[in-house]
Amino acid sequence: MLWYNDPSAPYTNLSFAAIMYPVAYVNTNLAKVTQFKSYWDLVDPKWKGKVSSNDIRIIGPGGVPASYIFKTPSLGAPWFGRFFGELDVVMGRDQRQLFDGLAKGRFAIAGFVSAEEGTLAIGEGLPIAAINPDDLKEGAALGPGAGTVSVFADAPHPNAAKLYVNWLLSRDGQIAWQEETTYASLRTDVPKTNLILAPRPGKTYANGGSLAYGGVLQGVGTMVTDILAKAGTG
Repeated sequence: MLWYNDPSAPYTNLSFAAIMYPVAYVNTNLAKVTQFKSYWDLVDPKWKGKVSSNDIRIIGPGGVPASYIFKTPSLGAPWFGRFFGELDVVMGRDQRQLFDGLAKGRFAIAGFVSAEEGTLAIGEGLPIAAINPDDLKEGAALGPGAGTVSVFADAPHPNAAKLYVNWLLSRDGQIAWQEETTYASLRTDVPKTNLILAPRPGKTYANGGSLAYGGVLQGVGTMVTDILAKAGTG
C-alpha cells in the first residue's frame, strides 16, 4: 500500500519508498547495538561526553526519527531534554566528519546522522553499526527519502506524465526502482531482497513523510535551541 502525505484531499504527494532511518549509529568497539532496546537507552548518563549528533535544527538528516520521537507520547520533549541537555552532545552538520569521529572512537554514539553516509561507512569496513529502530520498543517511522511523486496541474504533456507515474508505481516499476536504489518499496507484492534500510515485513510503522510528522520539525528545532541555551551549550 502506498501512502499519501497530505492530511486530506486534494491529495498531491504520494510516497512509494519505505526507508528505515536509524536514530543513531555506534562505534562497535565502544558500544553494542544489542544494548539499545528503547530510545531511552540512548540517553543513559553513562554516554555523557561520548555522543555526537547532526544539527537537526537544520532540515536534513535525522528529520524522520526526530519527528517520530517528538510525536511519541512516551518520548517527546523529555527525551530531547535528556539527549541535548544532559549528555554534552557535540553537534555538527558535516556528515563525513561526524562518521569519522565515530569511527575513530572519539564518540561512542552518533545520533540523527545520514543513513546514506552510514551505509557507506559500514560498507568500507569501519567499526560502525546502526541501531535498528525495529529493535526499539517504541517503534519507528518510515521515511520516503526521494521516493515521492507529485504531478503538476496544467503542465505540458499530461498524458506522458500519467503514463510515467502509472509505470513507476506499478509492480514492474517498483521492482526496477528497488534494484536501482537498493531501497525498499512500500508495495508489499514486490520481492524484498538485497535491500538496505528496509523495514521488517508485517510490522506497523508511522508515515514519516506525512505533513503530520514533517510539519513538527521547525518546532523541534526551536525546542532544541532552547534546551541547548538552558544547558549553556547553545
